Amino acid sequence: MIKKILIIIGSIFVLSLIFGIIDYNRIKNGNSSIFMINFENSEGVNHYIGLGYRMRRTNFTMPAEPSISNMRFGLWFFTWYVEINRSNQTRTNEENAVLNRDDCSNNYFEMRLFSDKKEYRTNEKIRLWATLEYIGNKDSIQIWHGGGFMLFYITDGEDFNLEPIITLPLLSTTLERGRVYAFDYYKSGGWGTDDPKADFWEQFFKEQDLFLPQGNYTITLRGAFSLTPTGRDIDLTCKINIIVI
Repeated sequence: MIKKILIIIGSIFVLSLIFGIIDYNRIKNGNSSIFMINFENSEGVNHYIGLGYRMRRTNFTMPAEPSISNMRFGLWFFTWYVEINRSNQTRTNEENAVLNRDDCSNNYFEMRLFSDKKEYRTNEKIRLWATLEYIGNKDSIQIWHGGGFMLFYITDGEDFNLEPIITLPLLSTTLERGRVYAFDYYKSGGWGTDDPKADFWEQFFKEQDLFLPQGNYTITLRGAFSLTPTGRDIDLTCKINIIVI
């Protein structure tokens, strides 16, 4: 009897280890997990649980460390930040030429908005990301912003309008000259219970990846930060268009 119990416990441990390694590597490479379920969404945080491990995904970019992912992954009792592997986003100039992208810049910053394709199907994951680089004369610069400062907006010009939630606390971040800061798209927004599309939005936000209904969409990236605590946001906006068929 004891031997059977030990075999069962050992089997569960091995499965937990295998499932955890697979899910961790998928998350690290920017893919969705296979063996975890989404069991709770609250206050802009999505909670996922697996066999002995879990993940917490926050719906905002880490303001103090913009190049770090908004994922925490680990055991049930302890999690750690996961650095997303963006090697598949580092492309040569020739490859960049065929991407769906838009660049916008001023004397201080260069901002870029990307999608991996221009046309998608409704069951196809849409990949969006952005980069920010300080190109001024100083070694570094301090910017001021709310909880997130690279904001993605998605609209079809009709009844689909997805705007990010902007948190109010004033924060500051130091950007180093010549360092490219990468920002993955994350879902952010909300809806009311009286919204006629409440069921749609509930399912939309439960899904970790971005899938969109058929339509023509404009993706807008806005730099929501300033150079002083009381200053106005910099005037930088990138836009790309995608089609979902």
